[in-house]
Amino acid sequence: MNNQGYILEHQSPHFIYSWITILIITLLIFLLIGNNFKYNSYYFSEGTIIKDQNQYYTKTFLKKEQLPTLLTKPLLINQQIIHYQVIKIGNQYLLNNELYIEVWLNLKLDKSYLLEGNMLNLQWLIDSTTFIQEIIQNTKKGLIQWNN
Repeated sequence: MNNQGYILEHQSPHFIYSWITILIITLLIFLLIGNNFKYNSYYFSEGTIIKDQNQYYTKTFLKKEQLPTLLTKPLLINQQIIHYQVIKIGNQYLLNNELYIEVWLNLKLDKSYLLEGNMLNLQWLIDSTTFIQEIIQNTKKGLIQWNN
């Protein structure tokens, strides 16, 4: 039997073309929104208020690879930018297979925060980024870790 004529004359159902068109349009909308919508990315840490020689300092632990970039970025507490000064960079600790460094900061805080042992939620404003940039950056990190 000769099937060449059947193959040339066969028509695909129209719903397949409809679904393919819907998928392409959805993918294009996702790429446009993901590439144009910008948002701020943050690094989160917790700090403890410590009193040393009648001065109040904040002790926190930061990832070693993040340390150089974080110390040049603005610090936020309760969505307000706080001016800070690095007093001391202390010991290194290995937690969950990641290296953390103890950092003492002198923060310009209100008197209401200055209680010894008080915990603060610290946020460092890293960059303005897009969703697509985050996906690419995390994919590169994953590939680098996967190759090691």
